[in-house]
Amino acid sequence: MFLAKWTLPVRWVRVYILGMSKFSRGEILQKVGSGGHFEGLDLTGAGLTGADLSKADLGGADLSKADLGGADLNGADLRGASLTAANLSEADLRGVHWTEPDPLIGANLVGVNMSGAELRGAELSGADLWGANLSMANLSGADLSSADLRGADLSMADLCGANLSMADLCGAELSGADLCGADLSGARDDAKTKWPEGFDPRAAA
Repeated sequence: MFLAKWTLPVRWVRVYILGMSKFSRGEILQKVGSGGHFEGLDLTGAGLTGADLSKADLGGADLSKADLGGADLNGADLRGASLTAANLSEADLRGVHWTEPDPLIGANLVGVNMSGAELRGAELSGADLWGANLSMANLSGADLSSADLRGADLSMADLCGANLSMADLCGAELSGADLCGADLSGARDDAKTKWPEGFDPRAAA
């Protein structure tokens, strides 16, 4: 069998490595520590449980199926990044910067901290947000239909115009939340669900 030997200019080899290679946990954290950028890099399936990625520039990175359970992403730049089917359980996503939150589709968001997050118009239909902290988050116009919000903290959240149809709100904290125009048809609640003072969930259903 004839095997051709290719000789590539150094700049081409560098582009290939940076654009296609997968990084180990140590390499990723070292790059974060040095202020490196991850735009266009394939970090699919990266193991980053409990990692300190606060204020990291992860814009444009592919973090699909990455394990970010318990990771600190407070203030991180995730604009253009993909987090499809990533594990973000118990992760800190406060102050995260992103172009739009749609890359969270299919992500595990159990117990995630997104207090004060900008999630306007987010596509979170069927999301697992059990025990999540979404207090003071902007969820206006968001699609939370069929989402699991059991025990979630939605106090003071902006849910104006949000779709909460068929969502599970058992044990959820909604005191002070703005639910004007929200769709609660088929949503489930229980005696532990705390609604805003004077709000009638049955009338909004």
